Amino acid sequence: MSAVLTMYVLVQPLIAKLAGNTEWKQPESIPATTRSAFKKAPGRTDYQRGIYTIENGQFVVETTGNQSSGAFRSMSLANCFVVLERERGSIEVGETVQIQLFNLRFTKR
Repeated sequence: MSAVLTMYVLVQPLIAKLAGNTEWKQPESIPATTRSAFKKAPGRTDYQRGIYTIENGQFVVETTGNQSSGAFRSMSLANCFVVLERERGSIEVGETVQIQLFNLRFTKR
């Protein structure tokens, strides 16, 4: 999973730049309400796999389950990263978190 995250955070913007895409931007962070708890210890920023939906015009997100680095199935279920800030601990149901929708476009518009 660290390789996937590295691709998402570092390599994808590099490829876009090398391809001459001057309009590429990092995906924006969107606030979402948690539908499930997320485990995390304070001390580092954590990108966890999540599944977002839109309900009544609001983003809601739940975990894909196992977040260990070898849990490849969780990536196939995910449609976003849940970005948990460095100083934040575990998140309970109903809290607000930031999500980044997967952005895999490398072409110019």
